[in-house]
Amino acid sequence: MHSDYPFLDLLLSMLVFFVWAAWFVMLFWIIANIFRRKDIGGGTKVIWLVLVIALPYLGVFVYIVTQGGHLDVGSAPEAPSPTEEIARAKALLDSGAITAAEYDALKSAALPT
Repeated sequence: MHSDYPFLDLLLSMLVFFVWAAWFVMLFWIIANIFRRKDIGGGTKVIWLVLVIALPYLGVFVYIVTQGGHLDVGSAPEAPSPTEEIARAKALLDSGAITAAEYDALKSAALPT
């Protein structure tokens, strides 16, 4: 078959591959989210898994619409409190990994101004 637009065919193939790959990422992301959730029981997890695996397009779209608030989009980890930072610096000082001057600098940096 001869194509009049071979470059556009290449772009279309790349787009189709990208959408296919994105679909699988989203599918595995939702399956992982189902296993990670602690607010639903085992029976509900089984129902969601069967729905997502047996009817993947419908199952994923229904899960996103109805359970979208429970999707963890990779929130940033919380910064340690000043007390935790000072305790970590004290442990380093006690182990001899840092000097007293370095400990004082870490301590003053951890304290809010």
